[in-house]
Amino acid sequence: MRKRRQRRFTKRLEAKFSSGGMSFVGMSSNMSEDGLFIRTRNSFIPETVIDIELFMPDGKKSFLRGKVKRSIRKQIPISKNGMGVELIEKDAAYINFLASLTGENF
Repeated sequence: MRKRRQRRFTKRLEAKFSSGGMSFVGMSSNMSEDGLFIRTRNSFIPETVIDIELFMPDGKKSFLRGKVKRSIRKQIPISKNGMGVELIEKDAAYINFLASLTGENF
């Protein structure tokens, strides 16, 4: 049984994210219509609402809002530290970027 509802795409985009006056940077490692995973050593705890700024390949920025669903923090540097985020707000830049990857409309 598949756990995820939407197809995921592996894309490495710089991401800035913030909540409660704290800001950090990371890198997207995969994304879908409803969420993304941000690789970072500075994760927020689950259920935290965060603002995300993604730097698109064409130089544009996408502004998103999401809720942290899981956070992975391990001491091993090569492990995939970061957080899974469910998107609660997304902009046209993000939607258009996903559409460019699939040729589909979202």
